[in-house]
Amino acid sequence: MLLEGKVAIITGSGRGVGKAMAELFVKEGAKVVINDVDGDVAEETAEAIKAAGGEAVPSVTTVDTMEGGEAVAKAAMDAFGKIDCLVNNAGILRDKSFPKMTEDEWDSVMNVHAKGHFCCSKAVIQPMRDAGGGSIINVTSTTGLAGRFGQVNYAAGKAAILGFTRCLAIEMAKYNIRVNVVAPSALTRMTESIPGADLSTMPGPGMNAALFTWLASDATKDLTGQIFHSGGEEVSLWSHPERIVVCYNSGGWTTDDLINKFQPRLAGKDSRGYPQGI
Repeated sequence: MLLEGKVAIITGSGRGVGKAMAELFVKEGAKVVINDVDGDVAEETAEAIKAAGGEAVPSVTTVDTMEGGEAVAKAAMDAFGKIDCLVNNAGILRDKSFPKMTEDEWDSVMNVHAKGHFCCSKAVIQPMRDAGGGSIINVTSTTGLAGRFGQVNYAAGKAAILGFTRCLAIEMAKYNIRVNVVAPSALTRMTESIPGADLSTMPGPGMNAALFTWLASDATKDLTGQIFHSGGEEVSLWSHPERIVVCYNSGGWTTDDLINKFQPRLAGKDSRGYPQGI
């Protein structure tokens, strides 16, 4: 019972990856808040968990407002009296090539992903501090890590979550609150809508649940600020951005110096067309 006695909030957990997480969390001993904007699926998932002998309550609210984040936290505190873990899993897609993308398609995706992480995390920090610590698990995407055609808004939101995770991990360390981020790959209603996606290679939602459960547990109490990917048979740890080509020029740089001294150091490109350096 890896999560025995713990209380977890999982946003966007009425279906898909979030639901699979909730089911495994409960099997490992946790009590869970099932958050979703669709009240029917939130209620259905919570009732199914209770019917199987677990403890769960639904929370029907969006996550992209402070009121929404506070409502999710309140559901946990009212039902179970504490919060040990938050998984910021809620997400949406509004895919469109950039020239055709509307302001609303940009704003809605950025709000749910970037602002949603802010609102929900802000709401759980004090309860976690009161409890002596906790785990926040953010959710990014390989689109945020490496890019993908037609998902500029989604990539921007998911990349923002990487910076959010790094900074929050630094700030929360003194409170024993660890903050990590996962990029899951799974076949869900969201991924089925991605134009040109190879759905045949995508694993089921349940294939990601173990990694999230591990990160929610005390087994990872000293692990923070890290980027993970999971999907199918693969689990990986990703590197943080680092300088790959560094040059110094006495007295500073001119454009001629950049062309003659720096540019030659960029010879060679990797599989994505980025400079390999030397």
